[in-house]
Amino acid sequence: MFGLSLPNRVVRIYTGQSVLYFCTRVRVTSLLIEHLNINHSAIEKLKKTERDTLIAKIPEKQIVRNCTILQNMGVNLEHIEYLACCLSLQPIIIKNRIAILKEMGVKSIGLQHIFGFSNRMRKSLKCFKRSHNIPVNQNIMQNLLNYMGITNSKDIQNFTEFNPNIRTGDYYQTCMLYYKTIYLNLHDPLFYKNRKMKYQSITEISKLVHILKTECKFDNEFLKEHPYLLNLDAANVEEFLTELKGLNINGNNVNNFVKKFPRILFCKADKAKELLELYNLLGIPSQALSSYACALKMDKEIFLERFMNIGNSNELGVWLQHRRILPMIYYYKTVMNRVNYLRPLNCLYNANIQTLLSDKTYFLRFVEGDIFYTAVKKHLVYILRKELGEDKTYVIYSIMRHPYWKHVSLVHIDKMLRRLKKYYSADDICKNIHIILYPRSKVASVLNSLRREYSPKNGYNFTSTQYLALCLYILERKYHFSGDAVWQTVSTDTSNVGPNVFKDICKNESDNLVEYICKNDNILFNVSGVAWLEYLLR
Repeated sequence: MFGLSLPNRVVRIYTGQSVLYFCTRVRVTSLLIEHLNINHSAIEKLKKTERDTLIAKIPEKQIVRNCTILQNMGVNLEHIEYLACCLSLQPIIIKNRIAILKEMGVKSIGLQHIFGFSNRMRKSLKCFKRSHNIPVNQNIMQNLLNYMGITNSKDIQNFTEFNPNIRTGDYYQTCMLYYKTIYLNLHDPLFYKNRKMKYQSITEISKLVHILKTECKFDNEFLKEHPYLLNLDAANVEEFLTELKGLNINGNNVNNFVKKFPRILFCKADKAKELLELYNLLGIPSQALSSYACALKMDKEIFLERFMNIGNSNELGVWLQHRRILPMIYYYKTVMNRVNYLRPLNCLYNANIQTLLSDKTYFLRFVEGDIFYTAVKKHLVYILRKELGEDKTYVIYSIMRHPYWKHVSLVHIDKMLRRLKKYYSADDICKNIHIILYPRSKVASVLNSLRREYSPKNGYNFTSTQYLALCLYILERKYHFSGDAVWQTVSTDTSNVGPNVFKDICKNESDNLVEYICKNDNILFNVSGVAWLEYLLR
């Protein structure tokens, strides 16, 4: 039995692996032949080292771009066993390594030189020359200075007289500091403050500075204020400016937008374009991108997943159209950690977007109770604008007259507005705007009772505004119009609610109030608007 079952299992596993392995090899082979122009003997040599499976894990776009760089810059492919390691590097790194080796005087650059670049730059100048077949009497530093266009200068005479036992990287660093500080007049402290040296080609930096000055209109002062821009990839900057040439964000074209947010140049052009199209599709306000351009660095799939999760959240969905929605998506993990921390403490509904995105000190103050208010004027205005429109935001001043407006959850206000909009117009809600501060279940039960008791069947003809005004009156009447009714908590079940909601109101008083409302339609605004507000908050 054992002898019969073993071959079937082996065949099944072997077949599954061989099909996948065969497809991978075929795909890698076609890419290398098409973009690197290598022959089949080199492919067979690569297969023997089993490095083609490593290449299969590299993104296809990166393989194509790196192969193009190797082909255009004339790299010797004799040592094909180093190809996989070279293709795994970022294109800008490969380009800089090849260019630096050429600038130092290396005549024939192979894959082994690109792969071992970092280690050999830590070797002495003597070892570097020997491993790269550079004549002993040739001055590497002078070669670098020649690429800068500097042939005779008294300031650099001492540079070319270093001890040959000094590391090659020290020579490179000295030349690069001179080039950036003296020749380009751009002081770059990041270059020598980092422990891990970042190697950049003189040719690539010259090209980059030219693009930044001519295409982006950056002057020397701007580049001095933003020295990190010298670490950009010139090809990526060109592609970014070309792809987003027709960009218009808040009236800013791509050049103006880049000048406001220069770090956006580190984004990939194709990713940025996809995300901008997604922003328009999802209705994300342009102010959001204007305030946080770093979100363009995200992958489209990750962005969409986080956006949907926030939208489906009861506590976070209210902020989908806020101008800080992009930071909330960008720092999604931090936001969710805080949400999960606040939920057991029963503090989540009192938190706003500022709390969730604040620094650690502010957040801990909120948790400890030092920051006791929930609503903030600008956040409440955002909700009013989102639900009622820009022309209705004036009601914020009426809301702020309520003694407890800061302590009502913004999530509750948002849900209350969306529920009221299903049955009442924006004008009706604005005339009785304080109703959004009261518990939804209590408002629903009172309105249902009012519509049953004062229905057209019983001889009453109330408008929607009058129902809301009377509901607001009933809610606060029990608490002597002090505003304390916002703290009422009742069951959400309103099926058995009857006329007993008026038990604290004398019959004659209630009848007089209803009669007054019915007979004074011409002064409806005074009954349910400013006059009601003054009466409730007196």
